[in-house]
Amino acid sequence: ADRQSDRLVVAAPELVPVPASTAEDWVEFMRGYQPRWHGLRTKFAFVIIPDKVRRRDVYYYLLKDFLSFELCVPSQMALSSTLQRREQRQQICRNILQQMLIKQGAWFWVISPLPYCGRSIMVVGIDACKKSKDGPMMETLCSSTNPYFTRYYTTWRVDDMLRLTTSPAPPGDL
Repeated sequence: ADRQSDRLVVAAPELVPVPASTAEDWVEFMRGYQPRWHGLRTKFAFVIIPDKVRRRDVYYYLLKDFLSFELCVPSQMALSSTLQRREQRQQICRNILQQMLIKQGAWFWVISPLPYCGRSIMVVGIDACKKSKDGPMMETLCSSTNPYFTRYYTTWRVDDMLRLTTSPAPPGDL
């Protein structure tokens, strides 16, 4: 980000042709690839899967697994044929950009806090269910943690004790 102008500056992408014919070869190539910059500075990967490959799902899952769990880099996948649709290019680019922004922490939608000016509001959801009459009860809690209701804290517990009460349960840790 350019701090003087409050603008986001995006460097030109590094295009990396992958000389591989299988999904496993792609992953091996990426493991050995050394970018011109320090590898830890990679913040996002956009992968274009050739339309002519067989078993695109294998490419997708192997590459997503490698990028997400080994490199810990958010990624976006697209088929080359999708990017070649001229009549839909603007909508396709908009959708891809939205997905990339969300993966980087942007909010796709926001509830305006204006009606609640000056007040702190938290939305809380609580639920409980049982699979069977004698089985344990699953209790869940979800609560908003920011004024735009876009971040949440979620927790759960399994309660082995069968408690049938007509009065509200006392407060406690979930």
